[in-house]
Amino acid sequence: MEYPNWFATTEARDNFRKYLAPYKGQKDLRFLQLGAYTGDASVWLLDNILTDPSSTLTDVDTWEGSDETAHHQMDFTDVEKVYDEKVAAYDNLTKFKGTTLEWLKAAPFDYYDFIYIDADHTAAGLLLDAELSFLSVKPGGILA
Repeated sequence: MEYPNWFATTEARDNFRKYLAPYKGQKDLRFLQLGAYTGDASVWLLDNILTDPSSTLTDVDTWEGSDETAHHQMDFTDVEKVYDEKVAAYDNLTKFKGTTLEWLKAAPFDYYDFIYIDADHTAAGLLLDAELSFLSVKPGGILA
């Protein structure tokens, strides 16, 4: 099945290009993405920003979908398979299959240079992810 590339059809990619350009090719960067879906943003980050092998991306997702109407017709076992195929070639990627709460409760303080929050799209879920992420983003880092 073909899945939508929401990363390419929103302002996200343009904003990534604009605000993350100074990070391109830097060593020892740590990026966190909450909500990975089919990996389109992951691949873009790894190909365009996290190009030094010492820089890493961690993707957190349940790959179970949500109550959003767009998800009702999707097979999330297949969505995860598509993600796995897209990111298989990258050695500097860590995949965590679980909730953002599970990950963020254990995440170190002041650790990530960039955190992209695109998991739970409910107001309460987004607020919780943002509050917990704030503790893990480095001073001067970017929380989006």
